[in-house]
Amino acid sequence: MIDYFGEESVALEHFPYTLTTPHLLPAVESKCFSQVIIDTNCRFLLDLAHASITADTKSIDVKDYIRSLPVDRLVEMHVTGINLYAGVFTDHFALQERDWKLLAWALDQIQKGHWRKPEIIAFEYGGVGSSFAWRTDIKTLETQIPRLYEMIHPLK
Repeated sequence: MIDYFGEESVALEHFPYTLTTPHLLPAVESKCFSQVIIDTNCRFLLDLAHASITADTKSIDVKDYIRSLPVDRLVEMHVTGINLYAGVFTDHFALQERDWKLLAWALDQIQKGHWRKPEIIAFEYGGVGSSFAWRTDIKTLETQIPRLYEMIHPLK
């Protein structure tokens, strides 16, 4: 992909590691994941929910886990809530207080210059299709988007 699109056009996103995806453990180990980004010179897409799910599954602190990722190459950040679904932590839900706190911390890291400022911050609540439609509620969008705007707008 890098040969075709160029390193500045490719961002690597980590997958959420859960007990249902044990085969992905090597890919979410921060040293391995970071080395791939360094070796390919691509960018980093930080999904806060994926990092949180991975940290919970591995019983480690989410902030420590994120700090160990290549935040100096951050180009995009995804924000969404996490809920237990079918016994597994799953994303694309409404933000809960824990998610808001993690987002506030992440934005603080960006504002302080500890992380590269992302070009895109995407709210990944709900979605299209049967796997997402049941967890998409207009009232959630109406209440959460203004709060997100207030938090993210100072980054401009």
